[in-house]
Amino acid sequence: MSERSPARRSVTVEIAGERHVLRSDASPEHTESVAAHVDSTIRALSLGNVLEPHRVAILAALTVTNDFFRERDQRRTLEADLSRVRDELARAREEHQEAMLELQALREEIVRRSSRLAYLLERAAEAADPEDEGPTPAPARAVKASTPSSKR
Repeated sequence: MSERSPARRSVTVEIAGERHVLRSDASPEHTESVAAHVDSTIRALSLGNVLEPHRVAILAALTVTNDFFRERDQRRTLEADLSRVRDELARAREEHQEAMLELQALREEIVRRSSRLAYLLERAAEAADPEDEGPTPAPARAVKASTPSSKR
């Protein structure tokens, strides 16, 4: 199946005092805007210059092309900058993810060590406090043996 191209439209424009009928796939507004830009460039170059019309047209073409090249170069620079920023963002996200994993590991280590420290402190407290160790053997007392005859 073949793709249909957009309908070509005829638009009448005026450039440098001459009417031109242009056929374009672009919208009439776009074509008129382009023609107005060419016309204004020719008029700006014609001011104070006594040049043949074809020379003014060549200068206008050079001016518009120069502007286009500058904009294209600026766009390429911006695209390269954007690409670098995207790469830096991707690296920063990776570093952030790694840092978050490391932070989680450190938190787990803190919890583990805190539990161990609490256990050791409890054991040390038990060792220092004899009451917590259970019943203490009573000191040996002298027990007097009673005889049945002595109670009388």
